[in-house]
Amino acid sequence: MNTLNHLRMHGRFAPAVRIGKLRFWLAEDLNAWIAAQRESA
Repeated sequence: MNTLNHLRMHGRFAPAVRIGKLRFWLAEDLNAWIAAQRESA
């Protein structure tokens, strides 16, 4: 299992939009997830 699937399956990644067997992520969801991962200075 790759890291993205591991994070997604444990609810630790941005929510995906599923179309058939494929999963897509909205840019604003990814940007929000990335901002939440930022370390404090």
